[in-house]
Amino acid sequence: KRLHGKFAAAFISQANRYGWARVALRGSSFSNASGEAWKNITASGLYGAIARDVTESLLSCWALGFGSATALVALVLLPPETHSNSGILFAFFAASFCVGAANASLLLEPLRASVGAIFVAYSEDPHCFEERAPIVHHRLGRLCEMTLFSTTGRAAPVASAAGAV
Repeated sequence: KRLHGKFAAAFISQANRYGWARVALRGSSFSNASGEAWKNITASGLYGAIARDVTESLLSCWALGFGSATALVALVLLPPETHSNSGILFAFFAASFCVGAANASLLLEPLRASVGAIFVAYSEDPHCFEERAPIVHHRLGRLCEMTLFSTTGRAAPVASAAGAV
């Protein structure tokens, strides 16, 4: 079981979706960019923010919903003569669902890539959003701190009412 874990960790560190954002931002080979991006993400604690990010789930739900809507519309538009053959009906439904979900995934990919680019940019320079997007900067910073504190076992310093730490 440990061998599988080591293999999975090595694979993720060399082939992850954040490598493409690093290639777009910095320009290098994919495997090097992917390794550097993952190293920066884990060192900064950003993987905690990535684990809490709902963008991937939301975009996947939209793609599945669009695929379902496409399949239902295709079934309504299907000629009534084909309704008697359930094999054709199911195959047509499955094919139209796949086409609709694939089209939606392609249309939503720029959003997915933008979120990845935000994570990669923040992992390389945590102050990059300080002026233009202070709320994003603050929230990512707090999530990274929480993740680092929870994985290293150190407690966050608590300020007293007088302002001393």
